[in-house]
Amino acid sequence: MLSLRAAPIISETFDKPPAVEKWKVDPSVTVKDGALILTATGGVETYANSGIVTKAGAPALDFTAKPVEIELRELDLTGPGVSGDGVIVWVLSADTQGEGNSTGYLKLRFSDDGGLMLMYGVAGSKEVVVHRLASQLVFPVKSLKVRLSAADFSIKGVDAEREFSGAGKWTTEFNPAVWKGQAPYLQVRVVRRPGEGSAVAKVGALMVTNVP
Repeated sequence: MLSLRAAPIISETFDKPPAVEKWKVDPSVTVKDGALILTATGGVETYANSGIVTKAGAPALDFTAKPVEIELRELDLTGPGVSGDGVIVWVLSADTQGEGNSTGYLKLRFSDDGGLMLMYGVAGSKEVVVHRLASQLVFPVKSLKVRLSAADFSIKGVDAEREFSGAGKWTTEFNPAVWKGQAPYLQVRVVRRPGEGSAVAKVGALMVTNVP
């Protein structure tokens, strides 16, 4: 469980790079009910050279319509596979923007004073701070558990039997050790909404391959 010390939380937003504006991403992090909430618009699209690798039949995530909240309740920013440099929590494919193979991403990492920084970066370029929480945040060294919620989103896959849409329930697992030597990834599982049956949708692995 994410815990917050008694220090006051100071929220700072910094100028966003042009690429963030172009992707219409407005990332921020807030604290709500003992959890860290990341809000962003824009998302992952599966293209051959987008920096996102999906296993055969895995669904691609499309969060391009409305902002999506990601609730972070357990997060390891220093564990194996992360090298103390934070962890990527959001990936943006630039292929549809005419920028070749570059891939933008949002990363959470600690600042020197113990606060939390939301970084924006592109493979091969310097990361910049787009939002900062000046607070003493304490994260247990466990797995990353994420809950995604949005008014509109869709799950599409080449091997999917159907397309799920709406505010479904998402659970993820953060596992940095499945592909040795590769970057951490989020494994996403989609659970159908009430009334649509209890079966779990196909599991797909999203892996960042061309970021530091």
